[in-house]
Amino acid sequence: MALAAQRGAYGVALQGLLERSPLLLDAPADWATARWEHATAAGAAARGVRRITTTSPDGALLDVTADPPRCTLVSPVRPDDRALVHPWLSTVAAYWAWARGDVTLHGAVVEVDGRAWAVLGEKESGKSTLTAWCGLAGLPSGGDDLVVVHSGDRVLCGPAAVDLRAPAAARLGVGDRVELVPGRVRWRLDVARAAPVLPLAGFVVPGWGAEALAPVPLPARFAALARNTYVRDLRGRERDVLRLVGLPVLQWTRPRDLDLLDATATRLVAALRAH
Repeated sequence: MALAAQRGAYGVALQGLLERSPLLLDAPADWATARWEHATAAGAAARGVRRITTTSPDGALLDVTADPPRCTLVSPVRPDDRALVHPWLSTVAAYWAWARGDVTLHGAVVEVDGRAWAVLGEKESGKSTLTAWCGLAGLPSGGDDLVVVHSGDRVLCGPAAVDLRAPAAARLGVGDRVELVPGRVRWRLDVARAAPVLPLAGFVVPGWGAEALAPVPLPARFAALARNTYVRDLRGRERDVLRLVGLPVLQWTRPRDLDLLDATATRLVAALRAH
C-alpha cells in the first residue's frame, strides 16, 4: 500500500495539529484528510465557532464536524502533542469514524502475528496493563483507548501510547508521569506501533476472577460488544455490530494480582497465537 507523507490515525490523515507528529502513523494514501486546529475562545468567536460538542474537565471545548471532517479545539493554551494524542485524538477520531459508518469500541489494540486483537473493557478492567505488557514483550499496539473497525473485518490503528495507573506502572517499572488533563495522573509508555491497517482477528473481554479463557456464547456476543461501544448511539447501527459477532469473542479472567501478570498474560498471548 502506498504511503503518503502525512501522519494520521484511526482512518484519517491529519492536517494542522499533529500533522507531522512522530507519535502518529504514516497515513495510507486512501485515508481521508481531516483538519484539526486550535483556537483560543476569542479566536474561535472571531471565526464563528459556535457549536460545541464536548468538553473536558479543564474547560477546553471541541467543535467537530463530519463532512468534511474538521475539528477546532478551543482552549486558552494549545495542549502539547502528548495530550493531543491521548485523550483528545481518540475523542475526535471516534466521532469521525462513527460518522463515516465505522464501528467504534472502547478498548485497546494489540498486534499478534500480523492480526489485530481488540481488548475491550471499561475503566480498571486491566486492558491498558495488558497492552503495556504486550508492548514490553515486543507486540505492537494500535491504540490504548479506541478501536475503529472498518468494513467489519479491518482495524484502523491509532497511536501506540499506553497510559497506566500507578500500581501497574510500578509493577512493570515503566512510564513517564503525565497529567494531561487536570486531576488525571497517568504513567505514559510509548511502545512499538502496529501497522496502520490490520485484519481483525477477534476480541478479548478481560475480567477478574480465577484464570480462564473461554469463548463468549454466540447469543451473548452482541451484548458484550454493544456495551463497549465508544459512541453509544447505536440507533440504525445495530447491524454493523451484529456483523462482528461471527468473530471470536473471548472472555479472559485472571486474579487481580499484578505479581501473576507475567504468567497469565504469557498464556493468553500463546492462546491468541494458536487461535
